[in-house]
Amino acid sequence: MAFLYVLLVLIWSTGFITGKLIVGLIDPNVFLSVRFVLAGLLFLAIALWQRRRFPAWNELPKHIIAGMLMNGFYLGFAYVAIAKGLPAGVMALIGALQPALVTLLAFLLIKEKTSLKGVIGMLVGIVGLVLVISPALELGNMRLSR
Repeated sequence: MAFLYVLLVLIWSTGFITGKLIVGLIDPNVFLSVRFVLAGLLFLAIALWQRRRFPAWNELPKHIIAGMLMNGFYLGFAYVAIAKGLPAGVMALIGALQPALVTLLAFLLIKEKTSLKGVIGMLVGIVGLVLVISPALELGNMRLSR
């Protein structure tokens, strides 16, 4: 079962690498459409193989909307930004803030609470993000150095 988690991480983590590699070769949204269809078919096959229960029909709209917002809009805009010249690493760093922002919005909009484990995980992620970008910062006046 652990290989499924590894598969998910591999599919997710290659997003910005492939985003940079496709620049000039294919429209970013066409590429994402193909990627989403292939990933969806792969995970459908795994769900059927594992005999997982699917959401009820009346719950599908919220799952579809969440997928469109988290993947369609977020990755769509990210890939277009990369195609327009934003470095993929910068986009990946911006994307690293997504879990914290989603958690904050969920709390503010629907009063959803996060477990202590979830908060600690996000804090570790934010600390990791700061460690990654800190060498590029001048701490005196907080300007990016080159």
